[in-house]
Amino acid sequence: MRYRINRDWLVGASYSYLDTDAKKYDTTHDRLVDVVIDGMAHHKGSWFATWNHEFSSKYNMGLGLYGRMSSKRYYQINGDGKGYQIWRFTTNHEFPVSKKWLFRVEGGVDNIFNYVDRTYHGLHLGTTNPGRTIYGSLTVRFSHGKKLRFTNNKFNSKTTNNEED
Repeated sequence: MRYRINRDWLVGASYSYLDTDAKKYDTTHDRLVDVVIDGMAHHKGSWFATWNHEFSSKYNMGLGLYGRMSSKRYYQINGDGKGYQIWRFTTNHEFPVSKKWLFRVEGGVDNIFNYVDRTYHGLHLGTTNPGRTIYGSLTVRFSHGKKLRFTNNKFNSKTTNNEED
């Protein structure tokens, strides 16, 4: 679900529950046994809150806080993987220089609380690299000339012509 509180604030959340009970045939005892599906967690969820504001026609700013959670994952051998929470903070700043140029600076911290899973089943992590990550980017967007669109595998300019091909 997501909900826009007002023009600047947007919040959202998701949750899933998985019944991980299953049956497995035990060939040595010739019967079905109850097992838990390998690598599955009962509870998973995520949430976010973002704030975006246009301070002027030359500056826009956005902030975001995101969270992902999972309960412990069950395994039939070598123990269970522990549950986790991963939190991320992002910020972005847009500087529209003109109608044809836009500069966007983004940065943030992923895994704010430096979560690291050292259990045997580390492959289910919420992050591909253990520990905190600080990142940034600069994007320059520009547009120049006619906008093109694709129709029937041909290029057409945005304006239409009355001439046939």
